[in-house]
Amino acid sequence: MQVLKAYTALDKYQKSLGKLVQYTKIDTKNYGKSLIQTRRYLKIYKNLVHPDERDKSIFDMDSIDRLVNNTWIEYKTENAIMLPF
Repeated sequence: MQVLKAYTALDKYQKSLGKLVQYTKIDTKNYGKSLIQTRRYLKIYKNLVHPDERDKSIFDMDSIDRLVNNTWIEYKTENAIMLPF
């Protein structure tokens, strides 16, 4: 029962962290094999960096901004994806 309570308490954090890793490509995986997958990734990435009210991150937006803009993530994403679109 305690394991279920702990899982429930941490579930929203693990989902948010998973999205953060997946859409900032910290794990350096590719962006998609087709144009549709690449555009989908870009849409979700932009929503992660600049979320609308219903998709607010549990992370502090200043921290997300520093992660994206003060590291190689924005530079890499811009050069790999945003330039062709």
